[in-house]
Amino acid sequence: MTANLALALNIEFDKYRNLIATYERTRLIRINLIYSYFYDRFKLMLQNHINDILNYLDLIGTLVFAISGAMAASSKKLDLFGAAFIAFFPL
Repeated sequence: MTANLALALNIEFDKYRNLIATYERTRLIRINLIYSYFYDRFKLMLQNHINDILNYLDLIGTLVFAISGAMAASSKKLDLFGAAFIAFFPL
């Protein structure tokens, strides 16, 4: 009797273990599908807009360089002509 009960419990345990494993597999598959969807969308967006991003970074770099040059010219007490001269002919 106890052997039958142990066998029945083992069969039930195996069913639940397989059910949980199946649930975990489907959950991981769903997570991977969601991840791959958003990853592919982000990658496509990045590929489509990489030139725009690089242009904006270039403009920001130019602006920062111009501001630092203007600050350096003002610290040397240069007028507009002097600052333009230094900008085109750095010493």
